[in-house]
Amino acid sequence: MPFSVAVGVANHGDAGFWETEAVVDAGAAHAFLPASFLEALGVARTRTRAFKLADGTRKNYDLGEACFRIEGREMNSPVVFGDEGVALLGATTLEVFDLIADTTNLRLIDAPEGLLVRIFRG
Repeated sequence: MPFSVAVGVANHGDAGFWETEAVVDAGAAHAFLPASFLEALGVARTRTRAFKLADGTRKNYDLGEACFRIEGREMNSPVVFGDEGVALLGATTLEVFDLIADTTNLRLIDAPEGLLVRIFRG
């Protein structure tokens, strides 16, 4: 079941965060915010990539990097310059923050230790 969380977003290196609500969507690869929102923050477009949307269509979107504040933590993460009216937190951003979606209680929680990447020495 989808749910929304409060998210602060800033151009990395800037101190001022703009607050927004974003739907947690672990099926999406990256955070997806309206292009006009990211442009107003001064986030730079760094590349263009094709994405397959939920309805099966393909569309090219620009990507950049922004600083996110989620659950009191601040980290940089890739972000897609998306369509107006759509704000999503995708799997990459959740992984950067070591968070997972608790769909029973409709909240983000710390990823259990077993789900974090482990480095094995051979």
